[in-house]
Formats: sequence, structure tokens, C-alpha cells
Amino acid sequence: MIGLWEKTNFKAPINSVIDHTIIEYDMKSANTSIAREFHLLPEERIKEIENMPKEKREVVIGLLKRDDKEYAEAEKQGFIAARKMFMEQNELDESDIIAIKRDAFFVLRYVEHEKVSSNINFRLKNVYSSFLSLKSHSSTIDIFYNRERNDVKGIDDDVYNTYHAEYIGNFIHEVIRRVEEGDRLEVNEYIMNFWDRYKWRELDSGYYREFNPRSDFHYLDGLYANEEYRQNLAEWDISHDVEVVTSLLQLVI
Repeated sequence: MIGLWEKTNFKAPINSVIDHTIIEYDMKSANTSIAREFHLLPEERIKEIENMPKEKREVVIGLLKRDDKEYAEAEKQGFIAARKMFMEQNELDESDIIAIKRDAFFVLRYVEHEKVSSNINFRLKNVYSSFLSLKSHSSTIDIFYNRERNDVKGIDDDVYNTYHAEYIGNFIHEVIRRVEEGDRLEVNEYIMNFWDRYKWRELDSGYYREFNPRSDFHYLDGLYANEEYRQNLAEWDISHDVEVVTSLLQLVI
């Protein structure tokens, strides 16, 4: 476990956590908080950046790190130190953690200390009740579930909400809801009914978009397209979501 905080991206070697409280803690104003805590920039410059709109702020920080490698490395070390403070002050070990992102933790219990220094505050951002890691060809998609929605890691939020949320995302959400309620035979039947309709191409075309970061339609002649290029579903390659359905069946089993 020593040094786990040094990992910018970490995920526990598990495929699912079902019906268990999962909490996301996210560092408030991460870049400027790190800059202030470790004196990486003058206070006037930090305040100037803080007052910028979010998109401009991200661009300015990105350019700063691109043009000043020493600053980029100092910020990286600052994030490592902040994650270490959060883990040590809350006595978190590997068994408590599902995932670590650069400035966020997904953990299996509430923590006592959110503010770990005068400038570093890991705020409670989301609470979930299940986690599922799905394989979709060469991609791994992580689903954090609560009754209101899926939060998906591995696909851009705008892409997921535009192309997947009401299709395969809604199906995954319904499967997890039913599994949490405990009737696994009924869930198995629900998945198999979906699979029959899927493989016979009886569903809305939105279900046949690849569930991965690219999120294109794939056709049997090898063509990929973001929009529906051909209306005949018989010409569409629908094999990509086999692994998704298989992962869901394994969850039930």
C-alpha cells in the first residue's frame, strides 16, 4: 500500500461492488489549491486565475505547464503530497479504495477529514451504491451507479449523455437496479430478453453505437461513422457489445 498516493490513476483489481456505499471525494479548485499550498505561484497570480471562467482557467493552467516544465513537475509532486495527506489523515488503505484519480478518491467508507491542510479540501462530491467495470473490446468502462444516474469513467461525459445515456446506459442502469433489489433469476431473464432483441437487431439504432470512447457506429465493411451512414441494420457490425452483455451476466451469476 505504501506509495499508492503516488499513482495519478489507480483502480482496484475488482470488477464490481454491488449495493455498498461508495463515496467520491474531489479536491476543491485543485490546480489553484496546489499552487497556493506549495507556493508555486504568487498569490496575486493565483487569485487572477481563480477569477477566470472555468474554460479559460483550464487553458491558462495547461499553457503554464506546457511552457514551464519545472512548474509542471512541482504541481505533480504537489498532487502526490495532497493525496498522501488525505490517505494518511483518514487512515485509508488499499482495501478502502476503488479508484484514485489525480484529484479524486472513490472509497468504500466516509472519512473524518475532508480538509487536510489550510488549502487542500477533498469535498464529498457524490455517493453511489454500486460499481461495475465493463470490457468493451480494447476499452475498459467504469460505471458508478446510484438511483438517479450512471457516472461513467472512460467515455467523455458529453459523449455519454448525447449518445449512450438513453440507450445502453439506461439498460445498464436498469440491470444494476434490479441486481441491487436481489432477484437474480429475474435479472438474468431481463438480460437474455435484451440480448435476443439486440442480436436480432430489433432495438433502436442508438443501442448499436459502440460503447467506448470513440462511440461510433461500425459497419460490416469496416467503415466507422459517428452518424448513421446506412439504414439497413443487417449491414451493421453489432459484435462490440457482446463483452458488455457478458460482463452483466457475470455480475448476475
